[in-house]
Amino acid sequence: ASYLRYAGWWQESVLGPVEAVEYRLEDKVTHGSPARMVLWDMDTFGQHWGQACVGLIDLHVAENARRLGLAKYLLLNVLRHLRD
Repeated sequence: ASYLRYAGWWQESVLGPVEAVEYRLEDKVTHGSPARMVLWDMDTFGQHWGQACVGLIDLHVAENARRLGLAKYLLLNVLRHLRD
């Protein structure tokens, strides 16, 4: 994901070599992205716990798009996608 290209030293030290995936909402008119979410596959934890695991690294909504329910909408749809 493009998010980790700009990770600072702390994030790189804590996260290590992770497989990150970025989900974005796209405005149909402007093609901008008012909300995005970055997840990582926690496969090593899942093996120990006996179930699939995903970690949330970042969830961001642009300041001018806040209080519209976009974060909740994005999170709900990503969770549905992962469940299926």
